[in-house]
Amino acid sequence: MLQSLQYIDFDDDFWCAPVQNYAHIVIDVQEEFCRIGKNTFGTTHTEEISNHINNVSKIFREINLKTFIIYYDQEAEGITKAAGGLHKLETEKTDILVPKSNDNAFENSNLDSLLNQHNISHLLISGFNVSACVFDTAQSGLKDFYVALLDDTIGGNDGDQHIIPSMLRELSHDGCLITNSSTAIRNLTL
Repeated sequence: MLQSLQYIDFDDDFWCAPVQNYAHIVIDVQEEFCRIGKNTFGTTHTEEISNHINNVSKIFREINLKTFIIYYDQEAEGITKAAGGLHKLETEKTDILVPKSNDNAFENSNLDSLLNQHNISHLLISGFNVSACVFDTAQSGLKDFYVALLDDTIGGNDGDQHIIPSMLRELSHDGCLITNSSTAIRNLTL
């Protein structure tokens, strides 16, 4: 799991919207990106992060946050086959499934229109891989939404752990809130 980094704290501004305007965006919790082994990208922390994403998602659903499950599906195989299927991610019927074919979940998908249909203005991002899909989606989301990365619910490849802190600093500099799930839950349930 990533160690929390210290950033400029502008939490109060982020947490002022009604709870129905927040969405939990869960990116690429799929076998190819989470399993440890040959031709996969998982790390020693993947299981811990995946389990934590499940726990946080349950709490968010209990307070009626929309959950958007973003999954990589370049070949239009569907959620059960794309990139090996979901990696122990527990989904609910109320979750909104969004296939993507690029690192950036906003590019060539209907994510933007779905978020707008549900009057979402604030994104709470979890998932894999920080140095690609999570970073690119957060960066793109900042154009039209308030974005927070939950740093205890994101993971990367073993080979890119050294660049993640600088990527998080860049996102923070660009206006992304870097926080953790406990802070999000506390602020959304006050």
